[in-house]
Amino acid sequence: MLVAIMATLSLSAFAQGNGNWFASVGGGVNVYSDGTLGKGPAAAFALDLSAGKWFTPASGARLQWAGISAKNWGGNNGDKLGLNTIHVDYLWNISNTIGGEKDRLWSFVPFAGVGMSFASIDGSGASKFGFAGGLLNQIRVSDRLDVNLEARAIAVTKPFDGVSAGKIAGRAVGSITVGLGYNF
Repeated sequence: MLVAIMATLSLSAFAQGNGNWFASVGGGVNVYSDGTLGKGPAAAFALDLSAGKWFTPASGARLQWAGISAKNWGGNNGDKLGLNTIHVDYLWNISNTIGGEKDRLWSFVPFAGVGMSFASIDGSGASKFGFAGGLLNQIRVSDRLDVNLEARAIAVTKPFDGVSAGKIAGRAVGSITVGLGYNF
């Protein structure tokens, strides 16, 4: 399914010409929750790499790799996971939808997507299909450069981390990152 989505996006992007492509990199924190109540949040380093295309001023898509590590907020006493997620997101620029395409300082861009998450803990690993969603805030520095602030959650089915405990039906990784975006 992911391959079909990427093929469709590639063909659409080719048909639209060479404009409106972008790439970004960001860093921040990941927090993993297994659905149990624990001692409090534990943050680990997050890294995001993204590439995508705006098809219209208000509608776009991106492919994002996100990961590095996460620490469990819940019942596993702060266990650290190795974490890698690759997902395709639909981007909706609400600022351009409401106000039209303008050279604005700030753009409000919610997104939703699907992908695969891969985690490892204590030498064993698991991969799960997941759903991503969040909010990308783009602050324009120049025609080519943006500062990005992103808040995201990726939800997967349990037992993502190999632990059967939990009071909710899935697992989630929350991330907050700050980075730079380059517009080609």
